[in-house]
Parts: sequence; C-alpha cells; structure tokens
Amino acid sequence: MTEFQGVDSFGSPGPPLEMRQKRNASWSIAIVPGSWKFAGGGLKMGQYVGATNPGGEYPITRAYTPQNILATLYHVLGIDPAATIPDHNGRPQYVLDDREPVKELI
Repeated sequence: MTEFQGVDSFGSPGPPLEMRQKRNASWSIAIVPGSWKFAGGGLKMGQYVGATNPGGEYPITRAYTPQNILATLYHVLGIDPAATIPDHNGRPQYVLDDREPVKELI
C-alpha cells in the first residue's frame, strides 16, 4: 500500500455470556482490544493502542471513542477534524465533537 491509501475495519464480538445474563443490556463500556484495525495511510503500524481490565469491561488507559477513530481517518485523508459545516440555520457545527486523533498512530 502507498502512504496515501488506508484500510480500517471494526468489529466487536459482544459481551461474554456472564455479562449478558447479569445485565441484559447492550455492552458498550469498552470495545474489545484490537477490534479497530488500520493499515496504510502513513500511520504507525504493528502496535496495540489502549488496554482494558482483565475482564475486558473497562478501559485502564485512555478510552478512545469512534469520534477519535474518525478524527484519525480524517487526518489521514487531509480533512481537518475541527472543520465545521453550516446547519439548516446557517450556524457552524463541528463535524466531530471529539476532534482528537489517536496520537499513537500518527
């Protein structure tokens, strides 16, 4: 891949059975480590970023959100994550609320 191409994939196998039985709710506290995969795009490869507790339930390092992932992808594509677009009343609205990319990948 050239430095201008990038690939991203996301997946989560869902909560362990014991969590589903206890909470009977969606499991969104922590995304499973390694569930975001990047390749190319000039990003730093060959590393894991972030960690959870042994049960995979809570982040023990900085918690990244899907908006952080989008900010990283926008950075690779040359789009300013702090860009604004006008709403239906013409007021500027940020494209992302959390505009901080994943620093370890840049």
